[in-house]
Parts: sequence; structure tokens; C-alpha cells
Amino acid sequence: VNARNKEQWFLDINPRGKVPAIQNTRDGTIIYESAICNEYLSDYARQLDGNIPIEESCVWRLVPVDAGDKAAMRLLNDHIDTQLGPTQYTFLMNDDVLKDPELKEKLEEAL
Repeated sequence: VNARNKEQWFLDINPRGKVPAIQNTRDGTIIYESAICNEYLSDYARQLDGNIPIEESCVWRLVPVDAGDKAAMRLLNDHIDTQLGPTQYTFLMNDDVLKDPELKEKLEEAL
């Protein structure tokens, strides 16, 4: 998918028009947003692994198993979505070199 020029078929399955987006061809499930895609793929892979205890599973773990670790992951994802991502985008898309120092400082704060 061309991130700057998305085709209609992609916009039809992803109302936000953002990448990534995935579609499960077995059941038609459509998922978008990076963090949600990761959790879905991890959960779906665990389903495919059957009744094997999670500690013994050969499935790649995209998402932590421990509740505290999952919460930390979600907090980090939230920070990236609400702070770092928008700040980085603003910095990278800036055409005014006079604003670069201010935007760079904001980006470093978000990091």
C-alpha cells in the first residue's frame, strides 16, 4: 500500500486510511492500528497453537503474557500514539527551518 496514495479497496477496509491493516481471509476479520494488529496476531497465533501451555508455545510472542507487562506495553503504545508519533510527524513534515530547534526540543521531550 502506498502510504501517500491509498487505493479505494484499502480505504474501504480501513476507514482511517492508516497502515498497517490486515484482513483474516478465513473469517473476514479486518484489523487496523499497529498495536491492535500486534495483539490480534499474537492472540490468533495462540489460538492456532491449540491447548499448548503458553510457556511452552512455539508461537512468536508479540504481546507479553504477564498482566503487568501487558499494561506496560499498552502504556508505551499509548505514549507513542499520543505523544511521540504526532511530535515526530510534525518535526519531519516541517518546512520552516526556523522552527527546527523548537520542534527538535519537543521531539526529544517526547522521547
